[in-house]
Amino acid sequence: MDSLLGKTLLKLLVPLAAGIAVILISRKRRALWRGELGWQAPRLLPFLGWMVIWAVWIALSERLFTAMGMDRPTQWPSCPLSIVVLRIAAIGLAGPFCEEIVTRGLLFGRLRDTRLGPWTSIVLISLAWTALHYRYGLVTLLAVFCDGLLFGVARYRTASIWTPVAMHSMGNLFSIWQSLSG
Repeated sequence: MDSLLGKTLLKLLVPLAAGIAVILISRKRRALWRGELGWQAPRLLPFLGWMVIWAVWIALSERLFTAMGMDRPTQWPSCPLSIVVLRIAAIGLAGPFCEEIVTRGLLFGRLRDTRLGPWTSIVLISLAWTALHYRYGLVTLLAVFCDGLLFGVARYRTASIWTPVAMHSMGNLFSIWQSLSG
């Protein structure tokens, strides 16, 4: 197996394995069905409302953070279509799914009912999630933190993990589109 394919498969399979592990463990502990992960589908109108809020946020933040010198998505190197498709699946779908299941699913589901409450939990999880993106510049980290706050509030308000998963995927797919369109 060539190196590029191996790295790309790793980017796809690690998040999928982690997300599936969280789901299986949560299911065994019945947390999945008690709402701790927020596994239930959101109501349609609130979900659509959050998608509109997210699209507006992406448009506004693109303008604002570009003016502030935010890191721009780098153009992807030329590679076979199969690698591009796998990278899109990894970065646009599997990565957001896993990150949201762990952060806004498992962590939020556990912390919101403690003395921290939902709002402090949202802020702390957003800070931790931002720290995981340490390789980016300061302005980009600010954007990641704001994204995390929006994902957390959307998770809390819709009581569903699927809202932040969809938002996160939409943001990553937009970034991929920027990288592919140069």
